[in-house]
Amino acid sequence: MSRRSFVFRVNKHGSGTRNFDQDETIVKDPQRAAKLAAEASGILAWCVRGALAYQRDGLDLPASVRQARDDYKGDMDVLSEWLDECCEIGPDYVESNTRLWRSWEFWAQGSGMLRMVPSGKTLGRRLTARGFNPVRDVSGLRGRGLQGVRVRPAEGLR
Repeated sequence: MSRRSFVFRVNKHGSGTRNFDQDETIVKDPQRAAKLAAEASGILAWCVRGALAYQRDGLDLPASVRQARDDYKGDMDVLSEWLDECCEIGPDYVESNTRLWRSWEFWAQGSGMLRMVPSGKTLGRRLTARGFNPVRDVSGLRGRGLQGVRVRPAEGLR
């Protein structure tokens, strides 16, 4: 979803804001509606060309919008925060789904983020999407788990 989300900063109060309906310095064209109606086919053609270019090339977002989106994604990435605080990452690590879920559940309840990843199944899908590989009955693990991550030993989870 975040790849379709954009953050636009809007300056509500400042020199860049104008209310065109209330600005007395703007000369309004009383024939504007008639002029636009006369150009309707050209305006429609412009819209269609723009839609086709969007389908072909996508949006070319300004750097400020890309930066705002990336900042927002970083702020909302609670899974990374949990991984940094409660887990260790390494190619030889293997952890059971149960221990991963218990660690996440404990951490997420304490930080009010459990609704972001509300089940063990969702957690597994999210971690798999990050590149951790699902495994079964390997490296002393009985049952299902993930390779590449483990709960920090200091977590003390059973």
